[in-house]
Amino acid sequence: MVERILSLEDIKRTLILLREVFGYFVNLRKDFTLASMIKYPQIPSFFTESLALHLLRKAIILPELKEIPFYLDGRIADIIGKNGERRIKIEVKATAASAFQYFSKKDVTADFLVWIHFGRFFLNEEQTQIEIFTIRNPSLFFNTSSKITLQELKNKVKEELDVISFDFNTL
Repeated sequence: MVERILSLEDIKRTLILLREVFGYFVNLRKDFTLASMIKYPQIPSFFTESLALHLLRKAIILPELKEIPFYLDGRIADIIGKNGERRIKIEVKATAASAFQYFSKKDVTADFLVWIHFGRFFLNEEQTQIEIFTIRNPSLFFNTSSKITLQELKNKVKEELDVISFDFNTL
């Protein structure tokens, strides 16, 4: 069991830092045309996994699992829930404006897949909301590792996809 969860205060601080980093890239691209060839940074998994764990514990996502204790793992799955002898495996993905991900075998064989979509959140200081998509039994929709866009995910999973809008002002 790896318990490296960020506190809610650390999550808020990380949001501010990520906005600064993305803002730096925006300004760099304004000043230097070559900077457009440099990719924006990835959203750190320690951040998104901690966020997902807090949202699970508060029953904001997957409320049917609210009585189950969860912890960060990283080996078997990003997040593990213990329900008696059964382990519940949850994988966490995150995207910004690109809305593009790679699903590994671990992702498609998890019990739940949580995709946190920030969109342009890090580029727009006024924006406070993100979208969170959850899929139960992703292996019903994906049988192999693959690259996928958020729109492809929506088209494939359709009404089985749970979507919530989350406002960071409520954190």
